[in-house]
Amino acid sequence: MGKRDIIFHVSQQRVCLLFWLLVFFHGVQPAFSHPHAWIDLRTEIRFNESGKATALSQIWLLDPAYSSFATVGLDKDRDGKPDWAALDALLQENMSNLKKYDYFTQIFYGSKLVKFGEIVQMSSRMQGGRLEMRFVVPFKEPIKVSDKRKLSYLIFDPTYYIEIVHEKKNKSVSLVRAPAGCTSEVKEPNPDAGTVMLAASLDKTQSGGLGLGKFFAETVNIECPTQS
Repeated sequence: MGKRDIIFHVSQQRVCLLFWLLVFFHGVQPAFSHPHAWIDLRTEIRFNESGKATALSQIWLLDPAYSSFATVGLDKDRDGKPDWAALDALLQENMSNLKKYDYFTQIFYGSKLVKFGEIVQMSSRMQGGRLEMRFVVPFKEPIKVSDKRKLSYLIFDPTYYIEIVHEKKNKSVSLVRAPAGCTSEVKEPNPDAGTVMLAASLDKTQSGGLGLGKFFAETVNIECPTQS
């Protein structure tokens, strides 16, 4: 059994996602910490024709229980599927509230935090009974990635109420139009025993603070050969 099964039993607590995402996406700051829910993640770094990184594209596949809850009442024409207009309105609201938290995203160039541009590419759909959200985080400035100055990013709920993990680890990260020799690696988190115990001890009415989630976040490292 993996960490999720042994420590947190997330698969047995899907119903908690309903409340969490309801209050979060409606702009209410929650007071919860340890994970009761999850998002399966896929990402890609996009490069321009000059070989510089320009954006981080993300695909979030939300928990089945929240997906079912969020789409209740969205099938106005009763064709068995949520209406596109209603899904789009839900997406716009979700993204507006995520903006307050930098879309749960931190990107670094070396040790420097990368600034985002405005997110204008976004969409949502139902995928196998689950709600999928897609959006692209553009960098304000193109980034020349090398083995001396890497690009790295973390995507995490700062309260650690939701666990966000790459669905198939390294296979869930793509490099689009990257220069030859560029590589990506998903590095697993390595929280100390005290932090793990803290997260495991908190129930849904307790908070570990907005910094807890980063200790459990995957780090994706991107590097490219230095060009002569």
